[in-house]
Amino acid sequence: MSQAITRFRSVLPGPARSKRARRIFLTVSAVAHVGFAVGFVLVGMWRVERLSDDRADTSLAVFSPPPGNSGGGAAPKAAAAVPKKAQRKVVKTLTQPALKTDSHVSVEPVVDVPPGDGGGGDGKGTGTPTSGSGCTQEPCGVGEPPVAPPVVLPPEPPVTPPTVVAPTIVAPSIVAGLRISGETHIEPPNLVRTAIERDGVSRVVGTFKMCLNQQGEVSSVTTLKSTKYDGYDDEIKSTMRTWRYRPYLIGGTAAPVCSVVTFQYVQ
Repeated sequence: MSQAITRFRSVLPGPARSKRARRIFLTVSAVAHVGFAVGFVLVGMWRVERLSDDRADTSLAVFSPPPGNSGGGAAPKAAAAVPKKAQRKVVKTLTQPALKTDSHVSVEPVVDVPPGDGGGGDGKGTGTPTSGSGCTQEPCGVGEPPVAPPVVLPPEPPVTPPTVVAPTIVAPSIVAGLRISGETHIEPPNLVRTAIERDGVSRVVGTFKMCLNQQGEVSSVTTLKSTKYDGYDDEIKSTMRTWRYRPYLIGGTAAPVCSVVTFQYVQ
């Protein structure tokens, strides 16, 4: 290459020859470097691909001769076999298998159903099955249960108020004969007695109306004539309410009665 450059320089004239020679030298040098680089890359790629395709697996094993019969000792143990190295596969292109789809579609034949008579419905009601309803056994479907009629209660009988029997007025002697218990000698309280003495009264009289129920109990006591001393009147009435009598009978039936009781206090 240096001889070629010297030859080009000798042919060209002075200044022009040196400038043109420099251009030619630079151009040839650039092309040579590019070609060298491209060749180096191609050679390297070819070697790598050849190594990956042509590499063979090798394994080493030690041969052990059969034991002799000279009795010189135990036979040497055989060396363990070296496992083969797994071959590495270089995958150049990744491909994904396509999914298989079943394109078969089954179509059921359409069955013609004869039309019904219009009263069958869809089989969800109740009653006797009819043609076209799809129901073959009774009861057909599960319909709503029948609504029970409201229960009408008989009118209640009118309430009859109890009959009020008016008490019978009887003589004091008859009522006194029916008395079972009770204090009949009722004296005035001490304060009332002092007042009677202060007033100079020697005799005090009072009359009261007493009524009995069917059981012979005193139901009410009413003042007909006061003793003129309220304390004595209250004492007489409270004591009379504790009296008890046998029931008064009219025709064999107990009946309420009323009578008059007179009290007299003498000092």
